[in-house]
This record gives sequence, C-alpha cells and structure tokens, in this order.
Amino acid sequence: MRRLCNRPLNGEHVMLPEYASEQWWRIDPASGAHIGEVDAGDDGSGCYLGDAPLADAGMAGTNIDATFGSSKHFTDEEARRLLSGRVVPASVRPHDEAATELLESVDGLWTLVDESYNQRWNRPANEVERRFIAAYALSAMRPG
Repeated sequence: MRRLCNRPLNGEHVMLPEYASEQWWRIDPASGAHIGEVDAGDDGSGCYLGDAPLADAGMAGTNIDATFGSSKHFTDEEARRLLSGRVVPASVRPHDEAATELLESVDGLWTLVDESYNQRWNRPANEVERRFIAAYALSAMRPG
C-alpha cells in the first residue's frame, strides 16, 4: 500500500511515496531475474531489488521524460550514460540551467535508491543493483 511521507530530496523535504509493505527479492546478478524471496537469513551480501527503489526509478524516468522529452531528444545510449555516469546528453549541454536540473533529477534518484538500500540492507545499492534500476528508469524514459 502506498502513502505519502516526507523524504529528503536534493536538500529539501518533499512528499514521496512510501510503501507500508515494501517487498524485496533476490536477483540473479547476470540477468536480473527474480531468484527468490528475501528471508531472515539474507544479510544483504547478495543482489536485491525492491518495490521502493524501482518505484523511485520509474518516477524519476517519467519525470525526466516529461520535463526534458527524453524519449524524443535523447538516444538510448545518451540516456544510459546519463543514468549511469551523469553524462548530460548533447541536446541539453548548451543549456546550463536545464543541464543542472537534469543532473539534480538523476542525483535525486540515486539518493532515494541508496536511502532505500541503506534502510533495508545497511549499504547503498551495489553496481549490479544500480544497473537493473537504471534499466528500469530508462524504460520509464521511453513510454509507449
């Protein structure tokens, strides 16, 4: 069940979804496939995905597309590099304010993702988890 909570984002507190019964599951590091439910024996050393970080990725991707027209103006490679390495797409680079806003959106996504992982696993998302979360955000940046 979703409800709104006051969460920090880019130095400000904003109302974002919180999940009353947030689910997490183990994933295969190579494919991202669901390989099992999380149980009491999971210590966070594996690779996991969860409702909250995926929702945050979907929200960020949708907002980036709505604000910057990423589905029309960014190539898939530009969008991947933006999400994984903070590389601003060529169409945005000449516009300082827009480039700053775009990077703030990406940084906000990874802040929220790492907050979810820190709350559940006492660590930030690892490289494998970030790769699959970025792929989910990319899919939200490409509606339809």
